[in-house]
Amino acid sequence: MQDVETAVKWFTRAAEQGNAKAQLNLGSMYGVGLGVPQDDKSAVKWWMLAAEQGIARATFTQSSG
Repeated sequence: MQDVETAVKWFTRAAEQGNAKAQLNLGSMYGVGLGVPQDDKSAVKWWMLAAEQGIARATFTQSSG
């Protein structure tokens, strides 16, 4: 479980600095509750930020929610 917690920590840092792939991954973690409490609002927030940067998969993830 420590690996997942470490991943959340680093994805969060990178996502907050505008890394689109980290935003996508962090959104997915919030979407299913992996290493963080499941939170649809946070998931959509990160997916939208990733989508704004051209990550097409984030757009698909939002619509398939």
